[in-house]
Order: sequence, then structure tokens, then C-alpha cells
Amino acid sequence: MVDLMLRQISRRAEQIAAADAIMAGVRGGEIATVSDAEAEILLSAQTALAGWRKVRGLTQAALAAEAGISQNYLSDLERGKRSGTTDVLGRLARVLRVRVDDLIDE
Repeated sequence: MVDLMLRQISRRAEQIAAADAIMAGVRGGEIATVSDAEAEILLSAQTALAGWRKVRGLTQAALAAEAGISQNYLSDLERGKRSGTTDVLGRLARVLRVRVDDLIDE
């Protein structure tokens, strides 16, 4: 019984430490947060790429120009018709100020 309680206390301490690390990242700016309105945009968008573009207030034309790709190519990416190269996703992520992982739908 004591062993079980000690394991539970240890697990809880690990959870608290993980939560503290996340909060420190948010406070330090390493972990971004989104507002409820932005979360709704991201959740309702056809793809993560389309959602982040809308959250950042960019048109397809503006994002495509900044990333050095055609608007048609961006449109295909946003509709999931094409997957995009690592290079293109990296450029889009830079313009959108997100991680490449944030643009990949699972």
C-alpha cells in the first residue's frame, strides 16, 4: 500500500513538473498560445495551413508571394491536393511564424 502511494506521489510530482515547464515556456514566449477565436478558425479550417493563414490575416496571394510559390500551388496545399516539399513547408512556416509541424495535418 505504501509503495502504491509513493508511486502515485512520484507520478503527480512528474505531472506538476511537466506543467510548470509548459507554463515557463508560455511565459518565456517559446510556446505560443491562441485565443478562443483563433482556435475556432484553426479547428474549422480545411487544413492546418489554411487555418494558420487565416489566423495571421493573410490572403493566399500575400502568403504565396512571401513564401515564393504560386497562389495555385498554395491553394492545392490548403485543399490537401498536394503535400508540399520540406523546403516549401519551411518557407510557409517562417512566414506564418509557426513550426513546420504546425502545418502538417495528422
